[in-house]
Amino acid sequence: MMLYSLPSHIHLGGTGFWINFFSSFGIKERTNTKFADELDCSIGCDKMIFKRSVTVSIGLAYYTFQHLEGKNTTPEIFANFIFLKSQYSPIITVYYDMNMGDGFYILSSISRTIEPLPLSFGISLGYNNNQYIEDSGISDIIFSSSYELTISQVTLTPTIYYAYIPMDEVNNENEFWTSIKITF
Repeated sequence: MMLYSLPSHIHLGGTGFWINFFSSFGIKERTNTKFADELDCSIGCDKMIFKRSVTVSIGLAYYTFQHLEGKNTTPEIFANFIFLKSQYSPIITVYYDMNMGDGFYILSSISRTIEPLPLSFGISLGYNNNQYIEDSGISDIIFSSSYELTISQVTLTPTIYYAYIPMDEVNNENEFWTSIKITF
């Protein structure tokens, strides 16, 4: 499946509040992939705590899967903890779906930038506790590598990902994908 996504993230001044819009859709095999199409909106607030060593984000995401019949929208609450003073940039995020899912999902990750190159490597581990599936366990392990390139006032960050999926109930294939982030 080839996937295309359109994210945007807007911070509202220095308030700590933000809004994010995200959409994705498969561009190959539309007969099968259209059911994964989504249009999402998230709102949240970031706050630094513990002498500015941890950033906590709490928020609400609203997902729309426009090609699903029946229940095709669902709200999800989340809490994100970013540990700023560690050289491995650990992040832990907990998600709880309030409509379509029955459990929760926890994502933990670490990353490291290699100096003096703007090259980063990361790994994340997802634990699924009956969130959209019957079983619980480690649902995904994702490896990533990115390179940050700044040209004038624009920063390009191409990233390559590899997802190892140990639970067949989540997906029966491991996958590669890429992204390009543009910041200005």
